Amino acid sequence: MTGVLKFVYTMVFFLSLFLIAIDIKVEAFLRCDFDLDCPPKMCYSHLYFVPMCVDNHCDCTQWKDIIPTIP
Repeated sequence: MTGVLKFVYTMVFFLSLFLIAIDIKVEAFLRCDFDLDCPPKMCYSHLYFVPMCVDNHCDCTQWKDIIPTIP
């Protein structure tokens, strides 16, 4: 009897977690129109990466990819 009750309680618990997780709407990318729309502390390493707006979502881009080189 106690095994059945533990099973039912466990199923109710996991079902409620599942329903809560489905209800939350999380966007994977931050939408932007310009580079300034991206938060400055979005990237982990501020020395090597900078946030930029790429295809209307914020992305961390390396500094060396931004600096133009002279051929």
